[in-house]
Amino acid sequence: MGYYCEKNDYMKNFFKHNIFQISLRIFILLISGNRQAWKKVKGVFVKEKPFVIVDETIPMKETTTGDLLSICVLPEFRGSYVAQSLIEEYINKLKNKGRDLCLLTVDVNNGRGIRFYERNGFIPYREREGQARTYAKYL
Repeated sequence: MGYYCEKNDYMKNFFKHNIFQISLRIFILLISGNRQAWKKVKGVFVKEKPFVIVDETIPMKETTTGDLLSICVLPEFRGSYVAQSLIEEYINKLKNKGRDLCLLTVDVNNGRGIRFYERNGFIPYREREGQARTYAKYL
């Protein structure tokens, strides 16, 4: 799962057309005591540790990017090249749409995912200490 549209335009359009539903769902989650919802609300007011740039040679402003959000493979199919096929197809789609950089963020505790992305040519771009790492790959 991923996207190649301009993120800011996409998010602004999504919120514009769904503000009532989003607000209602957030309200319901908060009054039901959902810990994750409260954590997100707290994050709006309390700044988390920022991402620190690891590789400053990646020219973010001059590139058109696509973001890979997730690759999910059922446990019984792991190790059978399903994820490899999915990432290759996604990268080909990005190239066909004129993108020249693919970004993805992975939890630092996801060793299997990190090894997979590094094997596929992704390099660390930025990191939030102890939480997440963003990888980049030139297409």
